[in-house]
Amino acid sequence: FRDNVASMVRPKLTAAGAAYVACLETIAGGNPGEFTIGSRWDSLDKAFSALSDFYSDADVVAALKASPVEPVGRVVTSVEGEQGDCNGTYAVMVAGMFSSPDPARMGDFVGDMFALVGSHGCRGVRLLRILAGGEQTGGYGTFVYTDSVDSFFEAMKATYSDKAMMSHFADMGIRIVGRSISIAH
Repeated sequence: FRDNVASMVRPKLTAAGAAYVACLETIAGGNPGEFTIGSRWDSLDKAFSALSDFYSDADVVAALKASPVEPVGRVVTSVEGEQGDCNGTYAVMVAGMFSSPDPARMGDFVGDMFALVGSHGCRGVRLLRILAGGEQTGGYGTFVYTDSVDSFFEAMKATYSDKAMMSHFADMGIRIVGRSISIAH
């Protein structure tokens, strides 16, 4: 399946209208070995129609039959903010629940997070709000893009002494509920 990401998955979804396509393979946390294909669309109606066509495409059907990969779910998110280069060798997703989310502060939260992780060599940050995702609905996923997992964990150590980040955690009631590390394909 990995071999088909660059040659089939990304080109077909981009041709169907996706503005962005990423393929991540979980290597720690969550379900190691699980693939996530993320795509960004200007319309959910267009996305669902294109994804239906994609999974019915003869090449895709054949690739899925020839591999152990099986589509098992779909999540709808909205991008609440992003800064930096949201590409890298790794994507670390930190799942969180916000007891008092403040839409007016999300830009500052993302900016402060990027300042912190960027100062440790990470490339970018993207904050997603989960609109439809089973038990995760209503939660948030903060993706940190990096070429070094060590850099990410150095930044996480610094989080707890960073006044701006601790202010966001306290004021918005942020509670981390999970973390996974993925490699980008």
